Amino acid sequence: MIDLSIRLKTIYDMVEPNLTVCDLCSDHGYIPIELLKNNITNKVIATDIKQASIDKIKDNIIKNLSKDKQNHIDIKIGDGLKIINYDEFDVLIISGIGSDLMIDILTDIDKYNYKYLLLSPQTKIHSFRKWIIDKNLYISDEKILYEDEQYYFIFKITKNNNDVKQKYDETEILYSKYLLKNKNKILYNYINKQLIQYEDIINKISQSDTKQIDVLNHYKHIYKITKNTINNW
Repeated sequence: MIDLSIRLKTIYDMVEPNLTVCDLCSDHGYIPIELLKNNITNKVIATDIKQASIDKIKDNIIKNLSKDKQNHIDIKIGDGLKIINYDEFDVLIISGIGSDLMIDILTDIDKYNYKYLLLSPQTKIHSFRKWIIDKNLYISDEKILYEDEQYYFIFKITKNNNDVKQKYDETEILYSKYLLKNKNKILYNYINKQLIQYEDIINKISQSDTKQIDVLNHYKHIYKITKNTINNW
């Protein structure tokens, strides 16, 4: 039995039944295995660029799936979506990698026929959120969780069939339209942490390098937004 982390369990719970799922950069293959084992889907694809990860996936499949269910998982080694056909999945999962790499992988996502994406980048969350909006993709849901002293965000993304760009103000780009609307308690803690970090950055720049005026003003601006968000909570 695989004991999914809170983050992986949250992603797992966001997968709707009877859809073909592609878990990109799958590493251990935990989500695909659990989806098959619990009959959420009968077809999954697990990929990774590293042979060591592919070997781990194969080993975990043997340990956790019956021989019959093993035939319903397609394992592929290669670089991102380059090894996946345009109509090969309904749901694409990518988690556990930095936002820059994730954006690079998703550059040509418009060419693929899918129902939705489940994305959980490790870094630069507000920059990633802005990229989604600028790409004219639609954020239909967003979750935040706290695990092992780390905050994780999970985006559910669909194609924008209305072709109307979602409207986000600066605060919503920084901290999520959906989570702010719902007054998410974990988000409140996250924003407080960000406030302390921005204040620390501003103090360090002010004390060490007064030539970085543009950088200093940038962080002062973000700090002001963050402070107002907490005050208006």
